Amino acid sequence: MKLSEAKTANAGFEKLTVSVRIDKQQLYPGCLTLKELHVDTSCELKTNTAELLFCDITDTGAVKAVLQSGACITIEAGYQKTEELLFQGYVHTITLRESGSGSLQELELYAQDVKGLMMLHKRCAVESGKTKNALLQDILNTALYAEYTASVSIMPLAAAVDTLWSAYGFTDYDILQRLCSQTLNTCYVRGDTLCFEPRFTVHSETMELDTAQEVYRVECRYTIQDLIGNVQTAACDGFTEKRQYRKVLRLQHFLIPKSFPIL
Repeated sequence: MKLSEAKTANAGFEKLTVSVRIDKQQLYPGCLTLKELHVDTSCELKTNTAELLFCDITDTGAVKAVLQSGACITIEAGYQKTEELLFQGYVHTITLRESGSGSLQELELYAQDVKGLMMLHKRCAVESGKTKNALLQDILNTALYAEYTASVSIMPLAAAVDTLWSAYGFTDYDILQRLCSQTLNTCYVRGDTLCFEPRFTVHSETMELDTAQEVYRVECRYTIQDLIGNVQTAACDGFTEKRQYRKVLRLQHFLIPKSFPIL
């Protein structure tokens, strides 16, 4: 391929293009310049965030007409005009910086995904008689959350762990956090889809290292730090309190093997 042909075929690839919409109304590109963009996403049960800083605002009225706290914000980005959805959530904080003449100089937006709302929404009623799968369906299909997501993908819990569970006074985020820790699942937002699925685990070798790759030392560490050593149970008959201690960790659980395989 000639240099001129390669340049034509890849025109625009050297520059990232970004589109920002608030409640489906285009904010950028528009009458302002995007100065900084930082998007933090994770497949863990953490809140995805987006921070945007705009400057050189030429039409203050048009910008303020689009802005609204709690509005749905979408950020698409890509090369060669093939933009893909990078972030979708809600506008959490709006910061306006104006000059002495009253003109808008800078606009800063901070956004979170739907898990930020889950931290505020409490289950005030006792969800008695509901299984964990039923409670999971209730949370992820909440009408409020559907305003900031396009779809929900749920992999149901196994029958062995799908027991009755009461939730009183917990936020939806707290409930999901407990479910994920008990069942080794994770809940995250992928694009505009709210997902609940098992954690990714590796069951086979992914890399082999030896002295040819300049591996000169292998260190293995065993620790019982942060593990519970004793469980205390107490029963009360109204007059006296009886306590019974039961040790749940034993030394043989953490015996170090005599030899390690060197990769």
